[in-house]
Amino acid sequence: MADYLLHPFVLGFGAGVLVAVLVWISGVMHSRRLKGDMRTLKEQLQLKMELDAEATAGRKQENEQLKQKVANMQASLQALREKPGRRELELLHIYDRALQKMFQNAPGFASAWQSTLDLAEAEFINYRKGVIPFIRRVIRPSSTGLLKPGNDAQ
Repeated sequence: MADYLLHPFVLGFGAGVLVAVLVWISGVMHSRRLKGDMRTLKEQLQLKMELDAEATAGRKQENEQLKQKVANMQASLQALREKPGRRELELLHIYDRALQKMFQNAPGFASAWQSTLDLAEAEFINYRKGVIPFIRRVIRPSSTGLLKPGNDAQ
């Protein structure tokens, strides 16, 4: 039997089987190492995706807050453009002009009030259209003689 074991074919076959077993063991160990690497890469990828999702959610929330701030600022700007109280100031000017005309024209206070008010309102409409110069808009009508009935530039 020793002759059979020392035969070159058996020795070559044994050496081939030994090499095959060593390659197989090396492949199994390499496969386990690759599986471990793949597991850590999957964990790292999952962690990165979670962090990116949190960052994206934070950016979306910040973007929504900034959009809300922009909308609020636009609303504030629109409100400032409309100049609240402007109509009341115009009405004050109309009443002031009406009182000035009434003191000059009407000894009877109640009967002339309505006609004088209508006249002053018509004058103010011309004033708004630019018939009376812009400088008179800035200067208060009661404090100057610019808006007295004889000085109207029409």
